[in-house]
Amino acid sequence: MSISEELRKLMMAGLGAASVAAEKTQEAIDTLAKRGEEALEQGKVLNERLRHEIRDNLQPDKAEGRPAPGREEILRALEGLSPEDRAAVGAKLTALDGAGKPDAQAR
Repeated sequence: MSISEELRKLMMAGLGAASVAAEKTQEAIDTLAKRGEEALEQGKVLNERLRHEIRDNLQPDKAEGRPAPGREEILRALEGLSPEDRAAVGAKLTALDGAGKPDAQAR
């Protein structure tokens, strides 16, 4: 074999290597893109599930199917409180009543 044939073979090998590298690169990009899309979908599902769990945990009565306590239940619960706790509840109710009314001195 002559030197020109060896050079030609070497050039063809380089061209073949570049071609294989381009194919493998494209395959890797396609694989990574597919995995990225799958991860994105899994993240969306997980995010939605977490949002529902948080919402349910913030509203435990609704999550457990129990209605919110009614007036009678609240009044019965107040009967079991200590005098200090009743005073704290009374102060909170007074503050809530005052929060909705305009200040009489501001007029």
